[in-house]
Amino acid sequence: VPSAALLATAKGHDHVAPRLAFGTIGLLALAFFLTPRAAVENRFLRGVPMEKPPAVLEFDAKAHLKSFGYAAGADSASGYDVDDDYVARPIEELSKERNQVRAGWPVVLRFWYRESPRGLEPLSPSGRVSMGNPPLTLGGMTRVFVDTRGRLVGFDAAPPSTEEPAEQRPAPWDSLFTAAGLDRSRFTEVAPSWNPPVHSDARAAWKGSSAEWPELAVRIEAASYRGQPVYFRTVYPWTNPERAGIQLASRGQRIANGIYFSLFVGTLIIAGYFAWRNLRAGQGDQRGGIRLALAVMAADLGSWFLQAHVLSDPISQIVSVLRAIGSSLLVGGITFTLYLALEPDVRKRSPDLIMGWTRFIWGRWRDPRVGRDMLIGIAAAATTALAIRILVPLTEAFGAPLGSVSFFNVDFVRSVPAALALILAVHQQAPAIAMGVAVAFLLLERILKTRTRAAVALVILLAVPNMLQQGTALWAGALFAFTVMGLPVLAFVRGGMLAFATFATTVIALVDVPLTSDFSHWTAPPTFVVGLVLAAWAYVALRSVGALGEAKT
Repeated sequence: VPSAALLATAKGHDHVAPRLAFGTIGLLALAFFLTPRAAVENRFLRGVPMEKPPAVLEFDAKAHLKSFGYAAGADSASGYDVDDDYVARPIEELSKERNQVRAGWPVVLRFWYRESPRGLEPLSPSGRVSMGNPPLTLGGMTRVFVDTRGRLVGFDAAPPSTEEPAEQRPAPWDSLFTAAGLDRSRFTEVAPSWNPPVHSDARAAWKGSSAEWPELAVRIEAASYRGQPVYFRTVYPWTNPERAGIQLASRGQRIANGIYFSLFVGTLIIAGYFAWRNLRAGQGDQRGGIRLALAVMAADLGSWFLQAHVLSDPISQIVSVLRAIGSSLLVGGITFTLYLALEPDVRKRSPDLIMGWTRFIWGRWRDPRVGRDMLIGIAAAATTALAIRILVPLTEAFGAPLGSVSFFNVDFVRSVPAALALILAVHQQAPAIAMGVAVAFLLLERILKTRTRAAVALVILLAVPNMLQQGTALWAGALFAFTVMGLPVLAFVRGGMLAFATFATTVIALVDVPLTSDFSHWTAPPTFVVGLVLAAWAYVALRSVGALGEAKT
């Protein structure tokens, strides 16, 4: 059995012809500009009106608060939110309404802005303030929802904790309709049926339609307290009450999530046992495992730092930092456990699957094997992105439902720090994904006896849950799933864990990020960030195989 040091330092014959290496990077560049989220923006940027950047939407939200009579708070936060009730509807209905969504009505993508009379302190370890975290429990807390054009679609305000005598003022219904950009003459007043989550002394409701889509009946629910708005909702036919606890996930999604959860728990239990056994026997690449765990922890902390809300109270800020460190230690511990459980067995039975990976985490970035495996992963990711670009119109041409406008990773467009944080999160998760796939592959290989059978079984194991989550025709979902899962498994068999990890990070950047080829648009900076990250990894791969100079062997 070769030692980890031997795998990391042994000379090999893994050189890649410069022509092939540059061809792979050319394929990556082509995919970067031709993926469904790049040169063809119709699945995101042209899916809803995105003329106003977040700073302008925040200004509009503040203007609404001021018009309602609310003073500026001591702390604030903002972000985007997708209407889950809408996207959970049947795929056939979403297909018919795609053009209406692109026109801006109904509102599917919302921007939320909230203020507080004192510092906002999120309750989750992520350190991020969301539209519901922390909850609106303090008197004076406000939350505004606007569409991507700045029109009001929702509002909440927590009234004061105590009540003092004051002159009763008329309810401000007209100001709410004005802020929402709705013509009140198109609505008829009805009895209110939605209970607001805050205290109020006046309620009202209306039924009608917008001039943008007269056929779509909507309901407006509002409440006020002493003449000030405290509650406003635009209720569509598919909107569920917020506190009803309705399960939005489809049966297929729940089955897929159950499969993923079972795989995760089972893998963790098995890995824990083998890691304990290898530690007792003094086996395993502990040096590489510690380096990998430290790298994952650094990525996790970096992602937290770029997204966490800065707290006004120093003690609370220290507690938040300690929670983040504890969370990163847990992630690093799981990574170390998985690696120590996996590495000795892979090194014994299939050292080729871990050779490039070992050299990479040992710091031998200019080794030809590292570049070779990375190029395999890049080629698989670029081919997958281009295949999706072809499959989307192809399946639609043969009658598959078009589906809704996509909203993958909406936070990417908020700011450059948000984009960097999400990229770091992807890189933090990639090693665990690669190791999980390796564990599953080795178990299948033991059961099925041959590598080919194990690879086919692994494709099926990964594709079936993905197919159930597609939300389209079964045949179209199967075509997508087996294409996007077959290529990474092929990359894993050919290039090992490093190739699969490279595939995971690259394909997410190409497919799940709302990129744009309009570099004058306000959403362009995150595209530059993704481009620079991909260019950096492409440079490492080219340098390693000697395409940019003599490789280190």
